Amino acid sequence: DDIPEIIVIDEISLLGDSHYKKLLELKDLKKFILIGDDKQIPPIDAIERDGEGFKVSKIFNALDYRYTLTK
Repeated sequence: DDIPEIIVIDEISLLGDSHYKKLLELKDLKKFILIGDDKQIPPIDAIERDGEGFKVSKIFNALDYRYTLTK
């Protein structure tokens, strides 16, 4: 009940593993605005590779949808 309905997280690519797991627990219960660069070096404990082989934060592979800003 103490968690807001909308959660905004900047620098999402720096999200560590423990926070990543908590975010996945809440993703169907709350709305999120996640802001970050998917090509930024991710934290050591939360690395995966994207479709192009780049190391990225696990959160970018876990998203159901996303929007990419080009400008």
